[in-house]
Amino acid sequence: MERRRTSLVSGYDLLLLWKKILTVRGLKVIPSPSHTLSGDRRMILDVASRPPAAPPADGGGLITFDQLPALERLWMPIWVFDSERARMAWANRAALELWDAPTLEDFLRRDFSDMSEATRTRLSALIERLSAGEQPVDQWTFYPRGRPVTVRVRRTAIALPDGRRAMLHEAQPLDQPTDPATLRGVEALHHTNVMISLHSAEGRPLMRNPAAMRAFGPIDPEEQGNRIGAHLIDERDRRDLLSAIAGGRVFSRELAVRTVHGEAWHGLDARPAIDPVTGAPTVLINERDITDRRRMEIELEEQRSFLRAVVDLVPDQIFVHDADGRYVLVNQALAAQIGRSTQEVEGASLCDFIPPEVVALWMRDNRQVIEAGRELLIEQTLEVEGRARHYRVSKRPFRRASGAAYVLGTAVDITDLKLAKERAEAGERAKSQFLAMMSHEIRTPMNAVVGFASLLSEHVASEEHRAWANTITTASKDLLRVLDDILDFSKIEAGCMTLEQGCVVPGELVYQVADLFAPRAAERGNSLTVRVEPRTPVTMAGDPGRLRQVIANLVSNACKFTENGRVTLTASGDGAGTVSFEVTDTGIGMTGEQAAHVFEAFRQADESVSRRFGGTGLGLAIASRIVGLMGGTISLRSQPGVGSSFLVRLPARPAMPAPAEREAPAELPSGQPGANILLVEDNRINRELIMAILRRDGHRIACVGDGVAAVEAVRARGRRSPGNPGGFDLVLMDMRMPRMNGDEATRLIRELEGPAAGVPVWGLSADAIAETVAAHMTAGLDGYLTKPIDPNRLRLVVAQVRRG
Repeated sequence: MERRRTSLVSGYDLLLLWKKILTVRGLKVIPSPSHTLSGDRRMILDVASRPPAAPPADGGGLITFDQLPALERLWMPIWVFDSERARMAWANRAALELWDAPTLEDFLRRDFSDMSEATRTRLSALIERLSAGEQPVDQWTFYPRGRPVTVRVRRTAIALPDGRRAMLHEAQPLDQPTDPATLRGVEALHHTNVMISLHSAEGRPLMRNPAAMRAFGPIDPEEQGNRIGAHLIDERDRRDLLSAIAGGRVFSRELAVRTVHGEAWHGLDARPAIDPVTGAPTVLINERDITDRRRMEIELEEQRSFLRAVVDLVPDQIFVHDADGRYVLVNQALAAQIGRSTQEVEGASLCDFIPPEVVALWMRDNRQVIEAGRELLIEQTLEVEGRARHYRVSKRPFRRASGAAYVLGTAVDITDLKLAKERAEAGERAKSQFLAMMSHEIRTPMNAVVGFASLLSEHVASEEHRAWANTITTASKDLLRVLDDILDFSKIEAGCMTLEQGCVVPGELVYQVADLFAPRAAERGNSLTVRVEPRTPVTMAGDPGRLRQVIANLVSNACKFTENGRVTLTASGDGAGTVSFEVTDTGIGMTGEQAAHVFEAFRQADESVSRRFGGTGLGLAIASRIVGLMGGTISLRSQPGVGSSFLVRLPARPAMPAPAEREAPAELPSGQPGANILLVEDNRINRELIMAILRRDGHRIACVGDGVAAVEAVRARGRRSPGNPGGFDLVLMDMRMPRMNGDEATRLIRELEGPAAGVPVWGLSADAIAETVAAHMTAGLDGYLTKPIDPNRLRLVVAQVRRG
């Protein structure tokens, strides 16, 4: 139980007030021998209605001479007469006025040895009565400023500083009206909320003011035993109280008590005192009801404990700094990192735990937060136990009502998250590098397969052999489509797929797709019909290549899963900014359960579909994600045995009309000489294939196997011109080669002097990933061809370069 000292009303003014109160009640004030004029003075009040007890046997000793200054300003005249020397020993101001003495010094110099015989006899009798233990009272008449004043004088024995005994006089004018201040004091005592009680040294209650009686009831004359502290709930409090009183000490504490209204909390002050009536030792107790305040303190403490538990439960670090860089509050997470308890950290300076250079940065941030009045989010790195730890720190300003500024902050340890992110990024880089490598490694041999199969189909005379060659070409292209699907899905999953913003002509696009798949539809006995509704927009913004990929996938699936049926491709618009592409078929259809998973990766209707029709199960997943990137939707309606309908809806954002493309002729104009071409290729098979394609068109080919030789060849022969007919018209540069790769070789060619630096350079590579292609283009390439090389595309490039 928490215990606090409680201060009570004290001081000289209270001494005077209570002296007046006692005077009104016909009592007197006798300060406790333990009290002095310095420090905390309290007088004793007894207003119980009972006859005065007998004075002490020795007739004196109730007050000492050094306590007299406490009565200096009392309105009641008090003076001390030294009968042995016939002089005054002390007087208060009221006594000086009564004796008509201008100053205390003048009064003390007066000689009373020449008093009359009657006065001498009267004083002698009074002294005998004092010696007998009485406190004699009689009347005297004084003449201050010439007017008579009759007073009743009470006399008490007092010891002088030298040990001799003297006579203390207290005079009360018989005709003096009651002092208004005294009446007000009595009224205040009766109406104060401070509970005041007086007990005898044996613990018997002597007096309770109204506030004390409301709390504990009136005094019961029949009560026996020591009642001091009987209302305290905790026996330890009562033992401490009685022990302090027995030792003559003051006792102050906040404690739990029992009252007539129930349990409460009081601020109790008890101290030894003297009964002003009898002069007997007493105990003065005053108490204040602090129940409401204590209840609020308990509630606040409970809230503080609750909030402390919540704050300590948070795994992130929580802190509050003051403007001077001290920890006002920290949670266990922060204290544990420092290796201290929260009690050790709170109140300490940042400099006690953190290097000075870091503290300087933190204080700069704190000042910025306080001055700007806004939250600050930063990342910080600290060395903890020899290891770097990374934190995401949030700091906010806070001001108390007093104006004191603080910084509230949290620090989240993101070290593991950062490492996980770095590992994930490294994994993505490794994945991308692996995919690029696999693309290169697969496309390089496929380049030879597709290319030579195409050349073979053009040279063989037998239809059967030509069919075999065409089958090789078709199968190779199917394999490439599977590879492209895997690469596309990997890019989508990694969030790396980007869309170009070009011009799409919906009507042309559907016819291009239909032309592409017409042979396949015919092979399975299907009719392929194209419809372009009147409200279809002429142009729209988008990525024509990716949209063509989506529509082609849907048409390909429709042709694959339909036999001797109908496939319809329809383009339409709603006139409100939406364009739709719908592919319907009369194929095998799907159940509702199958349709629910058709857009998931690596999923087909069931295993029988994969066995019967083949495929990776990625096409529709890729199509769905591309449509999502375009801001559109793709939906499906299907019924087993009836067919399926796929509907793609896209926002038809306006686009500039598509420019008319200038198609390069597939063959050079007759009579135009062939081009001088430098082929830079380290793979023998690819080199032979490209040379075979180009030589058929009459071009002259020079071959080298690495970038170093390529740079030297261009430096030696330069660029073809009327003055340099032996120069090169075009450099076909493989991008992956030993000694020097295509990127570095291209950069060195661009740094050559003269016209040689401007020779057209086209890249050749099996790297088909868009990001890789873009990186190669930054080396200074004029264009890029991916493997497998399409002979027609290669011819168009040569023709384009020749035209300039």
